[in-house]
Amino acid sequence: MDTTRRVLSGGGLGLLMLPVSGCSPGPAPSSFPEGQDILSTALELDLASLTATADVLVQADDSSGVIVLDVGGLTIDSVRFEGAPIDFDVTGRLLSLPVSGVGDAVSVEIAYSFPERAETDFDGWMPSLGVSFVWPSSCGNLFPCDPDPTDGVTFSMDVRGADPELTAVYPTSTVGEAPSYMPAVAVGPYERLALGATEAGTSLSAWYLPGPDALTSALAGTSHLVAAFDFFERTYGAYAFGPEAGTVEVDWGSDSWGGMEHHPFFHVARFDFGNEEAQVHEAAHGWFGDGVRIACWEDFVLSEGTTTYITARAREK
Repeated sequence: MDTTRRVLSGGGLGLLMLPVSGCSPGPAPSSFPEGQDILSTALELDLASLTATADVLVQADDSSGVIVLDVGGLTIDSVRFEGAPIDFDVTGRLLSLPVSGVGDAVSVEIAYSFPERAETDFDGWMPSLGVSFVWPSSCGNLFPCDPDPTDGVTFSMDVRGADPELTAVYPTSTVGEAPSYMPAVAVGPYERLALGATEAGTSLSAWYLPGPDALTSALAGTSHLVAAFDFFERTYGAYAFGPEAGTVEVDWGSDSWGGMEHHPFFHVARFDFGNEEAQVHEAAHGWFGDGVRIACWEDFVLSEGTTTYITARAREK
């Protein structure tokens, strides 16, 4: 992430108020079983009806006897455990599911509805902007999750209900394990610009919004994006999030800038879409911040600092 909007200064100036050592507790960390591990989440989102299903594969904690997920902004309709309906409890932000006696990974299918969020909230699906945006602390406004930023999950997505005159840009799969804030969708009158492929075969594109200088801006901002991706792959290892990646122009409002590391289709604000540094910075998060996940909130300093450094190295090369 680079700074995006005044209300999103947590990735920039607001972070300076956090301690510089140790890890502060996240949302209700003691409520999540210590041995619980979410392995994969398959999402089906309907943007018209604001309904969804999440098929979550979880390695349960045998000692706790429950699976716990953050569903703070959701209305839970039903839950199926290993294909059979089960009772569930929602207390505060947390959904608790009794699963005592299991030893292997288990499947939980959750049917729910999710809210429309205002364009100033930046904590879920914002229909007025045509984009979703979640931090780990607000992933429960869009899908059942564990907000621990260290938790790596393989996501798949199927998005329906978008205006048929518009294009919905989202990954059908993240392929590799991703932090809970990574999956996202953007809906708009997008034009696609094919950028080429790296030596390793990663295909890159840019999706830009219409405007008098839209194509010129997209070409300027992405002129070295394939070369930067190629540098990252050769220097830091294979890209973890699939054979296709790219940048998506999003309109976060007139006072927005920067971007957000929603790989494999990362979001860059309209104001900065022609800015090569912003484009390469968000691409670099595919290796650090997403590829290597943060351990706690304070590590955003390390994530942003390291990403800024490898961005500079890629642009230099």
